[in-house]
Formats: sequence, C-alpha cells, structure tokens
Amino acid sequence: FDKDERYKSFAKSYVNYSLDEPRFRLNLAGRYFYNLLTRDRSRDLLVLPDVYFYLKPLALGRDFSLDLTSELTNFYQYEKGLLRFRIEPNFQWRHIFGKTPIAVYFKPYYVYYSSKRYGNKRHVAGFDLKAKGLLYDFDLIKTSSWNLFSSLEWVYEFSPFEEKNTPNYDYFDRFSKKNMATLRNLNILYYRGVSVGEIILEQPYNFYNGYNFPTDGQWVSGHTLPLKVYYSFYTPSRELSLSGKLYYDHQTSRGVYRSNSFRWRAIKTLLTEVSLKLSHSLSKDHLGKRLSEGLSYGLEARVRKIYANFDSYYDYLLHKNVRTSVNLSYRKKCWSLGIRYERDYDRDSGKYEWRAMVVFTVFSNPFNFLITGGRQ
Repeated sequence: FDKDERYKSFAKSYVNYSLDEPRFRLNLAGRYFYNLLTRDRSRDLLVLPDVYFYLKPLALGRDFSLDLTSELTNFYQYEKGLLRFRIEPNFQWRHIFGKTPIAVYFKPYYVYYSSKRYGNKRHVAGFDLKAKGLLYDFDLIKTSSWNLFSSLEWVYEFSPFEEKNTPNYDYFDRFSKKNMATLRNLNILYYRGVSVGEIILEQPYNFYNGYNFPTDGQWVSGHTLPLKVYYSFYTPSRELSLSGKLYYDHQTSRGVYRSNSFRWRAIKTLLTEVSLKLSHSLSKDHLGKRLSEGLSYGLEARVRKIYANFDSYYDYLLHKNVRTSVNLSYRKKCWSLGIRYERDYDRDSGKYEWRAMVVFTVFSNPFNFLITGGRQ
C-alpha cells in the first residue's frame, strides 16, 4: 500500500495445483507479482506458499451441517514478511416451520499474523452470525402465456467486533462491526414456461448509526443503506439481452451507481456465430461527485473453429480509450493456438503500453509467450 500512488501496474507469474475430492478441496499455489513502476525488484511481492483447504459440508445430524475453510499464506517483499493463518468453521442449521424455511449460519473465525514488517504477532478472533427466512413465494400473475413469480426473504447479519488494526493484503484481512437486516425481493417473469426476465431488490438497514458507503467505502452516518436493484431481460432464444444494476441513496435522493449491459447475438448458425456487446457504468461517491464513468464495447465472432474477439473501454474522465484487446485463435477440443494484442493506458506515466502474445492453451490451462512488446 502506497498513499502516493493511486494506480499500480504489475505482471504476475504463478503455479497452481488443485485437488478436488468428494469430501474436501485442496489448493496449493505460489504467485510472484512484478512491480512494473520500477526496476527495483525489491518492490516485487512474492506469495509462497498459499495452502488452501476446504472441508465440504458434512452432516452433523438432523438439520445441522458443518463446513470449514482454512488457509496458510506467506507474503514476502524483500526483507519484509507476513505469515497469515486463518481458520473459519461454518455451522449451519436449516429447518422448515410449516411451509417457512429458516436457516442460521454461525461462523467463528481465528486469524494469526506473524510479521517482521509490523514487528509483532497478532491474534484476531471473533464470529459472524447470519440468519435468513422466507416470507412468501407465489405467482403474482398467471395467465396462459405469462407468469410472474415473486418471493420475499429477510436476512439478518451480526458481527459485534470493531475493525482491527491488521495488515490489509486481501479481503480476509477486513474485519468490521455489523448489525444489519436486509429485505430481498426476487421477481421472475416467464413467457410460455421460459424465463425472460428477472428483477431483484435489496434494501439493507443497519442498526448501528453508520455504514461504509458502497461506492467509495467512506463511513457515513445513518441507518438506511442505498437500495440495490438488479435486473435482466432477454428473449426466449437469448439472442437479445439487457441487464444492469442500480444503487439508490435515500439520503441524497439520487442514484450513486448504475450499470447497463446490452448483448445481441446477430448471427447464429451451425458454423458461424457473431455477437455484439455494449455496456455503460457510472459511479458516484457519498457526496454525489463522479468517481468513474466508462463505456465498454466489443465483438465476438466464430467461423468454424476460428474465433475472434475485440474489446475496448472508453474512460469518460480521461476522455481516452484506456484498454483495447484483440484475440484471434484456432480451437480444437482440448487445445487452442492464437495471437493476442493488448494496449493499455498507463495512468502513472500518461503513456500507452502495448503487448503482442502467442497464446497456446492445453486443457483450458493457458501458457502465454511474449514475443514482442514496447511502449508507444
């Protein structure tokens, strides 16, 4: 973390091994992050090892089950290191009262840090409690052709512990106090038995006086969080689709985030397929100031076993195309060979960087070979 640098440019090398068994999942990984802002390799970050173990849900008796997540991760940067171990058992209880299902999740957690960088050892322990239940689910509208199914559920989440002064390497280092209830309404529209639309509304309410704003993360006072709306509509054949989401803030009476995506499958035959896609997003902070706005557009095409992809992103704040990529590949059942061109705008230097690669893929695991590259 560096307060003076807003953007980071990096490349990553990694090795990964996964084992998925009926009772558990094991993942072993090592990752090396190259800091491209400098030639000083002491500013690179090495994550080795990263050992992840997940015990799949195990029945403990009637209505009870248990699953468990644990991970050992070593972060290393020059002479600074951070070893972290976390374990999270998750107890679940599900029961149906009459026709009303109720589920309760209790997740205690323990995190251990041993850090040369911070000069001490830390222990973090606590628990998260979550409960949810169904209020109703039935057809609001039902005709010979149209059917509108609706359901409403409540979700309660509780975590009594304040934020800890811990290293912030990823999501699992964030601990926050929570006492929140959410109403979630799901609506699905069917046409002649085929789903053609879906709308989800979520309204959270925080019993504590304050919450982290969903766009910029700032702590703001109040109890009623922004209303979240998710929607998707499509034709029965899925040739046309429109989806998006909206966050509406009650205190400022304005939308603070919205995104809309459109996709059209223009051609669909046995040998040929062409699709167009377009999306727009806008994000504002808790004061109503624009944080980001962008337009993404692209094209996907296939002729027999030849695939082509084009994607670009236009940033309205910079008034530039900040990312463009073009892929052309030949694919078989278990391997593919192609070329890829990428151009990115480096916000730190104010210049464009480009790469050209030959990409050879075996069994969906890519091996990337950089054949040429430079800066425009």
